[in-house]
Amino acid sequence: MAPTKDDDSLAGELNEKARIEELSDEDGITFPGRHLTKSYLPIPPWLVPSSLDLFPEDYQTATSEAYTKVQAECLPHLLGEDTQDLPLNKYGVPHLRRAQHAAFLHASLGDLPSAYIALDAARPWVFYWGFSGLTVLGESVMQYRSRLINTVRPMQNPLGGFGGGHGQTSHCAASYACVLALAMVDALEHVNRRTIWHWLGKLKQPNGGFRMAENAEEDVRGAYCAFIMITLLNLPLELPPSSPARRAGLQRFDDKLGDYISTLQTWEGGIGASPPCSEAHGAYAFLALGTLAMIDAPHIIIPRYLDLPALLRWMALQQTSPEGGFAGRTNKLVDACYSQWIGGTWSLLQAALSPNAPEVQGKDLWNKAALVRYLLTCSQQPGKKGGMRDKPSTRPDGYHTTYALAGMSAAMNQYTYNADGAVRSESGRLMAGFNWKAEGVEKRVLAGIGVEESGRVGFVHPVYVMPFEVVEGFREKFPSLDANMDSPFAPSNPSTCVGIDYMCRDGDDKSPQIHELATGSEAHTFLTSHPEASLASIRLLTVHLPHDSRDFTLPWTRESVDHAIWGSGVYTDLAASQSGGVAAFSGEDCRFILQTPRDEGPFCSFALSRRGTAVEGVYCFTTLSFEGKREAIFDPADLLDDTTLPQSGWRSTGLQIVAVPTAFLRQHVAWLSTRINAIASKLADIETALFSPPTQPHEPNLQALNHALHILSTRLHVLHRRANFESQTLAAIQALYSGSRYGAHTPYAPLSPLRNTVESRIFDLTAIPARISAARETINTLIHQRNQTLHLEVAESSQRIAEATLSDAASMRVIAVLTICFLPGTAVAGIFGMGMFQDLGWKWIWVYFIVTVPLTVGVLGVWWVWLRRMRKRGNVLDMMSGRSRMEFHDAESGEPHAVERRSARDHETVDMHVFDTTPEKGNA
Repeated sequence: MAPTKDDDSLAGELNEKARIEELSDEDGITFPGRHLTKSYLPIPPWLVPSSLDLFPEDYQTATSEAYTKVQAECLPHLLGEDTQDLPLNKYGVPHLRRAQHAAFLHASLGDLPSAYIALDAARPWVFYWGFSGLTVLGESVMQYRSRLINTVRPMQNPLGGFGGGHGQTSHCAASYACVLALAMVDALEHVNRRTIWHWLGKLKQPNGGFRMAENAEEDVRGAYCAFIMITLLNLPLELPPSSPARRAGLQRFDDKLGDYISTLQTWEGGIGASPPCSEAHGAYAFLALGTLAMIDAPHIIIPRYLDLPALLRWMALQQTSPEGGFAGRTNKLVDACYSQWIGGTWSLLQAALSPNAPEVQGKDLWNKAALVRYLLTCSQQPGKKGGMRDKPSTRPDGYHTTYALAGMSAAMNQYTYNADGAVRSESGRLMAGFNWKAEGVEKRVLAGIGVEESGRVGFVHPVYVMPFEVVEGFREKFPSLDANMDSPFAPSNPSTCVGIDYMCRDGDDKSPQIHELATGSEAHTFLTSHPEASLASIRLLTVHLPHDSRDFTLPWTRESVDHAIWGSGVYTDLAASQSGGVAAFSGEDCRFILQTPRDEGPFCSFALSRRGTAVEGVYCFTTLSFEGKREAIFDPADLLDDTTLPQSGWRSTGLQIVAVPTAFLRQHVAWLSTRINAIASKLADIETALFSPPTQPHEPNLQALNHALHILSTRLHVLHRRANFESQTLAAIQALYSGSRYGAHTPYAPLSPLRNTVESRIFDLTAIPARISAARETINTLIHQRNQTLHLEVAESSQRIAEATLSDAASMRVIAVLTICFLPGTAVAGIFGMGMFQDLGWKWIWVYFIVTVPLTVGVLGVWWVWLRRMRKRGNVLDMMSGRSRMEFHDAESGEPHAVERRSARDHETVDMHVFDTTPEKGNA
C-alpha cells in the first residue's frame, strides 16, 4: 500500500521529504542547508562541513548554538581578520609566543592565588604540567629539583604510592604525576619502588583492569598510570604475593589486560573509560593505546585487541571543521587539550598500521596544518601574559598550555616505532615503550603547515608524554628488583638491622641474644625460623632508624609484616598515621601493636603476636630529642634486658607478650617525667624573672621571655599528647593481661607504680598551662605599663618643648615691640640729619618730638590692628582644617597661649596589601 500524506510511518515521512523539491519558496518551507548560504564572513569551501547541509536552520539545540558561538569566535582569527595583535610570521600565522608561555609556566610553579586551593588534591599535576610544558619549550627545570623533592616526599605514603597532597590517600593519578615530575628532574631514586610495587598489586583487579586507588573506581586511567610506573621504575611484572588478583589466578600485571581494554571499545569505534559501554572519549583512546604500546609492539598488540578501522574512523571525525582542532567526544566543541589526547594518539595508530598497511607509511592520517593553525591563532593568549587556552573565550591555564604544546609537537615532528627493538629485556623488563624514534619534519613540510624554523617545539614521547630524552635516560636507570624478592626489607634499607632473642624459663634472668643481620636473606631466615618450644621466648626483628620520625615509612615489606604478626593491616594503617596509637587483641590471636606519635620526641613502632608459647614481632625506633640530640631510649635490647617473667606458669601461655610493652612504658614514663620537669623548671625561671624584684639595673627582656613561653607551650602540647598516649598504652596492657587466666585474680604488679605516675601527671599538665597563661598576662601588663610610661615621658617632653617655644615667642614679641618703638624715631632722626636741616638749631627740637611721637603711636596702632586680624583669621582656618588648640600658661606672665596641635588623622596613613609583596618561596 502506497503511503499517504497522513501516514505517520517512516515511509510516509520520507515520501513527504521527497516532494520538497517540487515546492516553491513561497510555500514557506526552507530547503535543508539553504541558511548556510547566508555567510557573514567569506568562508573558504574547505572550511564548510558538508554534514551541516543535512539540517535546516530551524533545528537548533543547545549544542548547535554553542557550536555556532565557538565558530563565530574562531573564524575571525583563522581567516586573519582579527590577529589579536599577535606578531605574524612570513606565512601570515602568529608566531609561537615561546618566552611568554615559558614565563606563564614558571609563574604557575610559584605562589598562586587563593582560588587554587581547589587543586589541593591535585598538586602533583601542577608540577607535571609546568615541567612538561617548559621542557617542550626548551627550558630547563633542574632549578626546581630540591623544591620538588621536599614537596613530594611527604606525599609518599608508607604503604606505597603518592597522595594528591600531604596526608592524602595514595592515588594512581597523583602517583603518575609525581613519578613523571621526579623523572624530569632526575630524582626517581626518591621513589620507594618496593612499596609502590606492593601498592599497585592491590589495585590489580581479577578482570585485568586497575583501580585508581584502593576501593576506588576502576577504569583505563589506572592501567595506563600503573604501567607508566612499572616500566619507568623497572618494577617486577609478577604480582606481589598479597595482591587480591592472585586469588583469581592472575600471576602478572599484564594478565587479562588486553581483554579488559578490548571491552572498552564502543559501537562508535572509540574507547570508553570502563566497561560496559561508557561514552567514547579521546583521552581514553590515548590511554588504552598507550597501555598496549608499553606491553608489546603496537603493530602486534593493538590490532589483536581493537577494531582498528572503526577506531580510525571515529578518531578522524573528532577533528573539527572549520576550527581545525580536536573535540574530545562526538558532537562536542573543540578543545585545545585534545591536541595531545587525540593528536598524540595518531603516532600510536600509525605505528599499529604501518607494518600491516604499507600504503600509509610516511603519510599523515590527520590534518596537522589545521591543528597548528588553530593553536597559534585561537589558543594563544594575547597581551603581555602568555599561556594557552581551550578556545578564545576562555582563560589560559597550565593544563591546556602543556597539552596544546604537546599537540604541536605531534604535528611538527615525526614519531616512528622501531619494530626491530626487543619488547622484553633479558631480565623480563617491558621495553616496548622505549623503542620509539623521533625526528623533526623537513623545512618544506614545516612551511606547509605555516610555521617557521624558529617555531619548532621539542620532542614529546608518544607514550610517556614527557621529553623524549628523559625517557631514554631511564631505559637502563634501575636494576631489577627480582633478585631481592625474598628480602623482608624495602629498598631504603636502614643502616642498622639486628635480630634479638630473649629466651628464659620462669623466673630466669637471662640477657637477650643479639644477632647482627648483614643481608636481607639473613634477616628473612631469622624472621621465619622459630626458637625452641621449651623456652618462653621473645623474638624481634629490629631496625634503628637514622632519620626523623616525621619521615617514617615501614622499613620492611608487607609480606614480612604479614608473617610477623596476625592482622598486619591494623599495624600498617597505624604506621601511616601521625598521631600514633595502641591496639591490643587477647584470645587465641593475641597481639599487641603500638606506635608513638610522630613528633619531635623519640619514636618507637612495634607489633607483637603470640605463636604458641613464643612471641614474635617487628620493632623499629629512632632516638631524636627536642633539641635534635639523640637519647638512649627505647632500644629493644635494653627493654628486653629490663624484662622479667615474675610469675611461674607464664612460659606455657605466652603471656610474656605484655613484658615488652610494660618495659617500653616504663622508659616512656621516665622520659616524659624528665621533659615535664624540665618545662616546669624553665617556667619557674621565667616566673622568677617576672615577679621577683630585679637584682640587675636593667629590666627583663619581655620579648625574649614571651618567646620562651611560646616554645614551652608548644612543647607542652606535644607532651600532653604523649601523656594521653601513655594512658592508652597502660589501658591496653591492662586489658591484654586481664584477658588471661592470671589477670582475673592476680594483679600485674609492674603496672601499679606506672599507673600512679600517669594519674598524678594530670595535675602537672593542668597546672603548667595555667601558669604559662598567667605569665603571659603578666608580660602583657608589663608591656602595657612600659608603653604608658613611655607615652607619659613623650608627653612631658613635648610639654617642655612647647613651653620653651612659648617663652621664645614672648621674647620675640618684646623685641618686636621695642623695634617698632624705636624705628619711627630713628627714621625721623635720619631725615632731620640731612643737610637741608643743618641751619636749624636746638630750638627746633620740639618739631622732632611732635613728628616722632604721633608716628610711633600710629605704627604701634597699625601693628596691633594687623595682629588682631591675623589672630581672627587663624581661628577660622583652625576650624576649617580640623585643628585643635591647646592652651598653656606662660610661666612668667600667667597668660594663656594657644599652641596648635594637628589631629591624629592628619598624619595617619593606611597601607593594606592583599598579598605579601615579597612572598617567601616554598612548595606548589
